Amino acid sequence: MASFAQERIFLDEQIRFSNKHIFYNNFVALRVTEGVLSINRVLQALQLVLRKHEILRTSLVFNNDDSTLQQYVTDNHKTFTFLDQQNFESDNELQNIIYRTVINPDLFNLSSGRVFSCQVLQQQKTTHESAHTDFLEKSDVLVLYFHHAAVDGTSIPILLNDFYNAYSNNMTVSLDEQSVQYVDYAVHERLMDMTTSRSFWYSQLERFNLQRALKLPVDRHRLPVVQPSSLASVAQISFDKELSTMFLNYASLHQITPFQLGLTVFYMFLFKLTHGETDLCIASINANRYRSELENMIGMFVSTLPYCVQLNSHWSFDELVKHVQEKCLSILEHSHYPLQHILTDFQLNQLDVPFLEILFNFLPVSTNIDRYSIGDVRLEQISIKEANEISQFDFSTMFLYNPTSDDHKLSYLFSSPASFAQARIWLDERIRFDPDKPQIAIYNMLFVYRLQSDHTLSVKQFHQALQLIVKKHPSLHTSLHFDIDKNLLMQRVITHEDKNNNNMFSFIETTYATDKQLNIILYDEMRNPHLFDLDQGLIFRCHLVYHKRISSNDLLSDKDVVIFNFHHAQ
Repeated sequence: MASFAQERIFLDEQIRFSNKHIFYNNFVALRVTEGVLSINRVLQALQLVLRKHEILRTSLVFNNDDSTLQQYVTDNHKTFTFLDQQNFESDNELQNIIYRTVINPDLFNLSSGRVFSCQVLQQQKTTHESAHTDFLEKSDVLVLYFHHAAVDGTSIPILLNDFYNAYSNNMTVSLDEQSVQYVDYAVHERLMDMTTSRSFWYSQLERFNLQRALKLPVDRHRLPVVQPSSLASVAQISFDKELSTMFLNYASLHQITPFQLGLTVFYMFLFKLTHGETDLCIASINANRYRSELENMIGMFVSTLPYCVQLNSHWSFDELVKHVQEKCLSILEHSHYPLQHILTDFQLNQLDVPFLEILFNFLPVSTNIDRYSIGDVRLEQISIKEANEISQFDFSTMFLYNPTSDDHKLSYLFSSPASFAQARIWLDERIRFDPDKPQIAIYNMLFVYRLQSDHTLSVKQFHQALQLIVKKHPSLHTSLHFDIDKNLLMQRVITHEDKNNNNMFSFIETTYATDKQLNIILYDEMRNPHLFDLDQGLIFRCHLVYHKRISSNDLLSDKDVVIFNFHHAQ
């Protein structure tokens, strides 16, 4: 029989995501930075890896007679070959090829044991260079694709290490016929006594209403009966060195793990986000390699489990940390208990379990694992932006901890399809555009203010306050651009790094002496079509208009005018 983890992935893909079998398609892309790889030897090395690790050629078949999921080891390693070889000219084209492949629902076939694939992507040579189709040279890319039912995150370094050894050692790796295979683990798992774990999980969850969803603020609702799409909006925040040090020092001082501290912070975030809900139920994952024999085995071991807490709004942060730590330690002993058993014990339908739509994870990473060597050949792992836009969760948070990184920049990245309203305004502006006629803006939105009589305002503090407001609200520094490949209007939050730390909005200071001059300025703010640049995310500006002369004491007076101008698309 299949393992509980395989069963969960298989059923989740079949039931929750219908025929869109892409959520569990994963990949690793390796670019050659130095040296040359023989494509034929790469193929032979991969065939040897598949021979060693049966899980990479194991089929999953649902038995209708007894309603069980069975796994069968195939001989696919004997006929394994590459996907169609392709050429690319630019990084954008490379990323598009990988993205289109990984979202292809026909990439894998679990019933035939096709759970692992490989593709060679070669950079297009110039007219002065000769192409060597039998070799991977500098800038060429090798992509390994695998289905999550066969490979989890911990398995990837094991797979790559065996591939490198097979290539380097003339197609020889350790092939111990007596070694434990994944199918043996699946059999052992089915024989385990889980009575104690079943009682533990029942005691943990019986106080919670597991069918109640958290009241998260959303800008649009998805009906329960609607299949989730593959689109995701991703925001990324990198802590600076000081904040990272404070985080790790706190964890060390209180003898808790970074995972436990990160989870505590996430609970606090949800508490605020839901305006004080105290019963918080989310999902998190566990590596579930609880025996030494499993540490170097390729396969799907990861367990997804509910992490539910009942907060006391009067607790201090230290008290909350202690409570979360105790919760995590108690779960660790029973993390092997299958999620599907928990759902069955509480008579829950896998199609509609609210806590499975909110995920927290903490991953230690290192820049060193992104670079590899095979003899004199150097490889680096590359990622694609579009891969982050695929998600099976409504809301997920992932902490990435890199102890070796020197990059302490603060960044906040976000990419998603534009809303229907944004698309309508963006398209309307282009339809109305006529290069033979004077251009007049119709989507500039003005708000004009003066101070009350005898009041003043510090220009410096005013400017700083605006910077904080713009930084806080991503919609005030979000670009709109049309993606030709996707045939879709996309939006992306612009960061300080994108602007080379320049202002993310326009701040202008001019003067006026008469009402007529002021009216001309106001008209220009309202009708000038060149004040904003949607492609660059410049969609907000502040215009200070001083009476007669710019203030020498950095103060606005009651005769000065403040103009806030927004583009209506945001």
